[in-house]
Amino acid sequence: MRPTIATCVLLLFFSASLAWAQSATAPATQQAVLLQPAPTPGEAVERSMQAMVDSDEAKYRQSVDVKSPSGYSEACTRWTFASARLHKAVRDHNVTGQRLREAGFDRNQTLSPGIPPPPSAKEWEAMRKAIRAIEWEVDGSVARPKGNPSMFSGGTQGKTSIERSGDGWVVVIADPVESAPAEHLQQLAKGWSAKTTAIDAATEQVRAGKLKTILEVNDFVDAEMKKVDRGGR
Repeated sequence: MRPTIATCVLLLFFSASLAWAQSATAPATQQAVLLQPAPTPGEAVERSMQAMVDSDEAKYRQSVDVKSPSGYSEACTRWTFASARLHKAVRDHNVTGQRLREAGFDRNQTLSPGIPPPPSAKEWEAMRKAIRAIEWEVDGSVARPKGNPSMFSGGTQGKTSIERSGDGWVVVIADPVESAPAEHLQQLAKGWSAKTTAIDAATEQVRAGKLKTILEVNDFVDAEMKKVDRGGR
């Protein structure tokens, strides 16, 4: 399961039809934030995606119920927001980059693909229009897009559904237990958690003014991950 912003965010809601307090809040746990159900399924989806765009993890968890006994979906969620916080810190602190390669990914210019940004304003506008165009069918406590029930097929983050909660609706993300055994998911969760720790450490270094270029940020994250790899041997 190679993480990309397409799988962990865009595919979270539109894998079949689309090719992701204050912003950048610190990591939260599902237990620490009470769900605030939306009045309609579509609004539940839109609220969760708006929180993604704003890099606001606490707000996201008001709309999304992460059910993760193996820790997989929880770890992936934390990685997603850690990545968004680092992108925000890089912008806010004017961390610079330059292209040195003629083609392809250039780690001097762009943060690693393992640190995906949230959707851009243009991407989010297209996604919001698609969300608002959905017609919903309700089957008991679950809502599905009319005529396209498989739209919410999930992605890297886990199995996704829109479910009733009290008098409203929330997005539910659950460990993909049908795709892999619990032991494998737990191992993957450890990898997500290690990556999140490295990314959050880089964010603190950027905020402290200690990392001033994109290359320095990428090198720092790589070095932190190597420490984890050596510790696991």
